[in-house]
Amino acid sequence: LQAGAITNKGTVYMQQGNYPEALESYLQSLKIYEEQNNKHGLSASYGNMAIIYSYQNDFERALDYFRKASELDRQLNNLPGVAENLTNMGSLFSRTEKFDTALIYFNGALQINTSLKDEYSLTNVLGNISQVYMNAGKLDSAFKYCEITYKYAVKTGNVPYQANAVFNL
Repeated sequence: LQAGAITNKGTVYMQQGNYPEALESYLQSLKIYEEQNNKHGLSASYGNMAIIYSYQNDFERALDYFRKASELDRQLNNLPGVAENLTNMGSLFSRTEKFDTALIYFNGALQINTSLKDEYSLTNVLGNISQVYMNAGKLDSAFKYCEITYKYAVKTGNVPYQANAVFNL
């Protein structure tokens, strides 16, 4: 409970844009989870820290923490967590214009989310894939994935993704 409360405090700091305090809170909760050997908590802490480093454009450190979180999620057989971390890693590579690598991570998340029949997460990953193709100038592929994203967004009632897909189309 204490680690969870500290994590919540870190999330508030993160939402306020106070990244040093958020990171400090996540490090405090990480220490507690390590003492308890709580792999679920460790994974969440690593993921939160990765997000902070991503916001600070420290992509190497963010990638390292997303990988740590993903490895723990694999050990725990937490497939939604693995897929989320793969998506986050794909986003890092997309932001640094390493489009082929981004697609490898996004496609890994796509496979997991497909097997889980997680249509909401599929919408997110498909939208990311379409964006990579647009940024890479591969407009035929971008168009195809925008159409698929739109269909899933309608199916799941995800209005922001519907709007984004229409805008991109």
